[in-house]
Amino acid sequence: MIKALLHNKLKDSFTDPHFKPSEDSLTSSIIGLLMYLPDDLFWQLLRNSCGMQSGLTESVGDILSVNFWEKMEADGKHNSNYVEPDVWIECRDCNIIIEAKKNDLCGQYEDQWTKEIDSFYKTFIDDDKQLIFIALGGNDSLQDCSKKINDKFYTIYTSSWYNLLHEVDKYQLSLQKENLSKETKGYMRLLCDILSMFAVHGYLSINWLEGMAHTSIDHNSSKILSSLWEFENKAILQDFYKPVKTITINNILEIWKTD
Repeated sequence: MIKALLHNKLKDSFTDPHFKPSEDSLTSSIIGLLMYLPDDLFWQLLRNSCGMQSGLTESVGDILSVNFWEKMEADGKHNSNYVEPDVWIECRDCNIIIEAKKNDLCGQYEDQWTKEIDSFYKTFIDDDKQLIFIALGGNDSLQDCSKKINDKFYTIYTSSWYNLLHEVDKYQLSLQKENLSKETKGYMRLLCDILSMFAVHGYLSINWLEGMAHTSIDHNSSKILSSLWEFENKAILQDFYKPVKTITINNILEIWKTD
């Protein structure tokens, strides 16, 4: 969000007094907070969010700079003014370009990848480091793909916002199980803010039933379940089932005894 504000990218988010999430506010909020984590952790989360079959390197070296909407020289074929990748991360061992889309379901297109890769090498003509291109969100699959540009093949690594959310959430949960040092307490606060910004933009962390611990229920549990099911029963669950009769504590106890 800070970076989007500094680059005048919030005009679509505040068209009225209410906050309106946008592609730029999402990119700035999430990547802009992740960049404050240690370099190796930042890359680990980003790398793990890509497809499981991706061949991404485990290390990119020290991160030298993280640049948002950096104007790069026009490629002379597709753009007359400039090309503006969402994020360009300059590392010791490589360069990373992130092209982000607001929606996980669609939005990425190959012509934009071509423009950005072509313009990057036109702008940094003497930079011979590896270029890692990540398409974040907007993919119809998370399979790596190959793109031929100027007689050279580049791998496009695909990621999703939900994958990235899952990686952040998983790492935060792992920290909760440790005795936190002063340093890791700071990470926890930052990770909580990242999860909050995901939620503001409509991406929620979900615990699936299959991942939850098994819990035994007893007579007291049946009372709690009964009260939950009877509360606004028809209004809340009308699209899920049509009960033959009203759920009561006696109904539950009868089922409990027969089981």
